[in-house]
Amino acid sequence: MLPEDEFFRTGDDSKIWQRYCGFLDLSIADFMEIQERLLMGQIDMVADTPLGKKIMGNTKPRSVEEFRRVVPVTTYDDYEPYLSERREDVLSEPPYFWVHTAGRGGRFKWVPYTKRAFEVYARHAISAGILATAGEKGAVNFRPSTKLLLNVAPPPYGSGTYFHYLSQYLSYTAIPPLDKANEMEFQERIARGFQMALRTGTDIVFSNSSVLVKVGEGMATQAGKTR
Repeated sequence: MLPEDEFFRTGDDSKIWQRYCGFLDLSIADFMEIQERLLMGQIDMVADTPLGKKIMGNTKPRSVEEFRRVVPVTTYDDYEPYLSERREDVLSEPPYFWVHTAGRGGRFKWVPYTKRAFEVYARHAISAGILATAGEKGAVNFRPSTKLLLNVAPPPYGSGTYFHYLSQYLSYTAIPPLDKANEMEFQERIARGFQMALRTGTDIVFSNSSVLVKVGEGMATQAGKTR
């Protein structure tokens, strides 16, 4: 059984809500304390790496205030010489996978994800699903085997890669199925997803907003032709 499936199987709604949405009850002070602790943990991890030294120099900040004072604001250009070549030797640990953005001017922006980072991301995705389907606090309508209409680009684009790896943590029904969708061109994938969703039904649509407008128009048109 997949890790997050097991929690849904053994926990009641109150425990499930607390696990995935309990952050909503944090005070601002609690939230900031957690964020500052996580930031210092990240500084400890990267301070002695080649990329960390390039950004922070040879002095490891000992507090959030010192970090803000001595570490410059960066852009992707500061990391690009390393990440564009997907160099693992400059990172604090080997990546679980790499993704890239759509890019501009034919230039992709590559981003590494560690396994630990994606485990957190997987829980965030479940939190979003619970909140998107909840009518009130504590309501859990999102479950394993939920039908997701995925209007996302294939790997190694970020959106397609995330859902590919999410399937290793939570069972869900992808529309269209991931193995088939990854072999399709994006437009074909969108059209096939519409057709399948009209036959099988869908619980959640995951899409970029610009694509979602086309999704609505396409489903309205096709629904008029479908019994």
